[in-house]
Amino acid sequence: INLGASALREFLYLFCYDNLPLHDYFWIYVRSHFSNISDPEKSLVRIINKASIKYARTNRKLETYICDHLKQIEDALHIHPFNKNKKSLSVIDRDEGLLISAMNYSVKAGGKRLRPLLMMMVCDLYNLESKNMIPLTCGIEYLHTSSLILDDLPAQDNSDLRRGRPTLHKTVIDNDIPENLCEGRAQLAAVDLIAVSMSLINHDLVKNGFSPERVNQVVSEISLSMHDLCIGQMMDLRAAHMGME
Repeated sequence: INLGASALREFLYLFCYDNLPLHDYFWIYVRSHFSNISDPEKSLVRIINKASIKYARTNRKLETYICDHLKQIEDALHIHPFNKNKKSLSVIDRDEGLLISAMNYSVKAGGKRLRPLLMMMVCDLYNLESKNMIPLTCGIEYLHTSSLILDDLPAQDNSDLRRGRPTLHKTVIDNDIPENLCEGRAQLAAVDLIAVSMSLINHDLVKNGFSPERVNQVVSEISLSMHDLCIGQMMDLRAAHMGME
């Protein structure tokens, strides 16, 4: 993981705002600690929790902060029908339902919710109302979930399990579709999650008071991040292919 100094220092401000030399210390420590770590997210949580006991501006452990915000995040993470306010053919409703159930299966599969929690920390840092940031919080988590669905597909990592449950392309929910359609549904669900995310960010953030110009900046940054993610996955595929030769 390539952690930029400026981004990390801004993040660490949440925990050691009154002791600026600690920024440099934690930056060096985290960079060196992540160099050989298989699960950097879990490692980051452990590091922050250890530091926050002594230096947190709220004098709370990270677990306490998580408990304060996790329910709000989990309650918001749910995909609803796009066409709920207009009439449509029953076959369209049925097919949309298959996609929605697939998306919610993956979104509700668990996880540390590190990205939404980081967004809540940013809200605290800039004195923003967390409820107004929920669209962006959910949108980022939906994009993350989309990347996991794609990562598990046979053409990618070909994984059978994700977070202790069958990966989406290995499931047949209520036997509504034959097994040979599961992979196709997983691909569509991943793309649809991107559509849901962009709809939330573009529409709901403006509705919550953020300017269109600011929202455009957010979308631009997310697009660049998704592009970098794809490059990273391409590197992973090439490395795996070279290893098999």
